[in-house]
Amino acid sequence: MNYRSPLQDKDTGDYGLNTYPAGWVGEKYFNLIVEPLDAPGQEMRVKITIDARGGMKPSTTIDTFEVGATTLKASGSMSETTLKVNEYGFMLSTDINFEENIVKMPIAAEGETVTFDNLDTDTRYYARMYISTDYGDVYGMTRQFKTETTKSTLVPHNVEAEEVTVNIGENYPDIPVGTREGYTFGGWYSDEALTKPFDITAPASVIGNVHIWAKWTENTVETTEATTAATTEATTTPSGSGEKQGCGSTVLSTSAIAITATVCAAVLTLKKKKK
Repeated sequence: MNYRSPLQDKDTGDYGLNTYPAGWVGEKYFNLIVEPLDAPGQEMRVKITIDARGGMKPSTTIDTFEVGATTLKASGSMSETTLKVNEYGFMLSTDINFEENIVKMPIAAEGETVTFDNLDTDTRYYARMYISTDYGDVYGMTRQFKTETTKSTLVPHNVEAEEVTVNIGENYPDIPVGTREGYTFGGWYSDEALTKPFDITAPASVIGNVHIWAKWTENTVETTEATTAATTEATTTPSGSGEKQGCGSTVLSTSAIAITATVCAAVLTLKKKKK
């Protein structure tokens, strides 16, 4: 059996089942629950004691509740109360009874959003607001949610490398690019035209496939003049009486080309006759 308590009307001063006193800041009604007796003729006495110094407990309202892959962002408020509030905020647990694995996140200012980071993926959580007062703690309704595994997959091009998959918020592993003869690796790009650099060190933020292209820059070879190693080979073929030396072949050779030139040298020998 449920009874509304008879309270004084704030306007007329009368007492009634649906009235509440002046200055009321709590819920408009509260209920007294009486368990029915199990046999006729039984009597039960009920004694109700109200500590007027404590006032009425506040209520909580969840304003925003955003679940990410590994995060929960939430904001909330509480009603006015005559109780002294020490702290209020959100509490989180993997236990529906909030007896273990409890994490509390106080709200420092009205309207502030609190964030629970690094939540386990594919895990069911329970969240509720709490208000800590000098007369005990007050709890709001419990919400349950489950984090999801959202993946990001890098699909590399222009290299012989396999795809890599990570959860959103995690860092991509290093992708071995190997070597390409005559070229130097110049980083990753998010477009085939290689105009938009891609930061592979940043945490994954895109769900699904992410195509990236490796940039290769052709090596430039500086041409230097080869040292000319000239080998001169002179072959003299006598002609005449020996007073004139004939032509010989001179060979100039480098690593690239060989040039053969004909060199002729005439030597005149004068002899003085005896008288």
